[in-house]
Amino acid sequence: CRAHGFLSLIHVVVIVVDFVGSLPILTAFGCDFLAPESCKVQDCQFLLFNYALIQFHITAYSSSYKILSFLTQHDIDVQLKFNCYALLGECLLKMSRGEECMQVIDRYFSETSQGRSIQEGEVSFSKLEIQLRIQKLKACLMEKNLNEAEKIMKELLDAEADGTLLSHLISNVEYVQNNFDVSLSLLGQVSNVPSNYSKTGMSYTVIYLNNLGCLFYNLGKTNLAALHFQKALIENQSLLKALPDGDAENRLAKIPLPLISANLYFEILYNLGVSLLHCGKAKEAFACFYDCRLKYKDDPQLWLRLAESCIQFIKPENKEDFQLNEKRKNLVKGVIGTGSLRRLILNSKISSITKNMEKVVDGMDIGSALGYINKSIQLSDDFYNKSTEKENKFRARPAYPIEKAEDHPNFEAESGSRAWVHDPALYTPISTLEMVLERSRVKI
Repeated sequence: CRAHGFLSLIHVVVIVVDFVGSLPILTAFGCDFLAPESCKVQDCQFLLFNYALIQFHITAYSSSYKILSFLTQHDIDVQLKFNCYALLGECLLKMSRGEECMQVIDRYFSETSQGRSIQEGEVSFSKLEIQLRIQKLKACLMEKNLNEAEKIMKELLDAEADGTLLSHLISNVEYVQNNFDVSLSLLGQVSNVPSNYSKTGMSYTVIYLNNLGCLFYNLGKTNLAALHFQKALIENQSLLKALPDGDAENRLAKIPLPLISANLYFEILYNLGVSLLHCGKAKEAFACFYDCRLKYKDDPQLWLRLAESCIQFIKPENKEDFQLNEKRKNLVKGVIGTGSLRRLILNSKISSITKNMEKVVDGMDIGSALGYINKSIQLSDDFYNKSTEKENKFRARPAYPIEKAEDHPNFEAESGSRAWVHDPALYTPISTLEMVLERSRVKI
């Protein structure tokens, strides 16, 4: 059965019912989503894509990637094939696999150049090409392939792409090249652009405030950066409060699919934590990172940030550790015996960390800091041991694409609690895809 009514019913079941609970219902119609290769592609192509789209919006990127990779290897509906490639590109960007994303997009262009074209009455090829080239540009920035990024940017300018999106992208290119003043001026051109958040799940205001905070952070104005991150959080929460209320099922029935994954709360909260840590507000930064563990619990850098916050709060500076004359005086606690039996009693510690010990809250003591570091090391070992596998094993937060800490302008070479500084993540608006209904005639 490939009727419109059947597919519409599936859409309602998937969106309204709990996603995990709906899986047996969908499987009953002949589709094993956990093993897409067992499906009949011609009968289930639209259903598979819609399920992959749902998996994408609930951040199950690996599952969505598996289904989309299967679909793109078969001869399916032309318009649906573009949707599959577009969603596959977004999945790879979310999984921080920029090089593979570029390869996927190049493969689509090579296939369409061999006689395939979009039918009349549908979206023009130029618009589709622009959408995929934007994804390729993001992948180039992720991989720091600046030459290719500038080439694609010129093509987008010639194609007269959306002005607001293009301004964000150009600003992002300048950001990666460390031209922060230029990026700031470009970003100012899109400061008051309206967006339809209730339908697309994209707010230019939230993205603008977050990106502005990233730029101020890189310009050394960490307090100003923290202020803009706080504004972005407030704006993000106000948009979420404006969504329909009610129980879970009713809310899912009223909320468009893109809104399910539109919340940038944890991403911006992490950025705020980084800024507060550099402002010297370790306790407030710890609270931000501690909340972020709900989403990035498998990210080793997050646990390292938690340890940094603890160390900075308990011991804000280590200048006294390098006052060698004073240290020599405190090194020997006492002397016992005489002659050949003379013994020196050494102090058990040569530095004091009692300054803020009376203010330590739960989870910010030295023992907890050691636990966070051990967790970070364990996760790092697990990740790098499995780095040859195709599928990412943890949900990594967005990070500034740098190769060496020494090459970064915010690298701190002097002794201190921080040695490697990652920037907050800069965002550009993403394209939204909707569920696809089959356009063919009803077949029984």
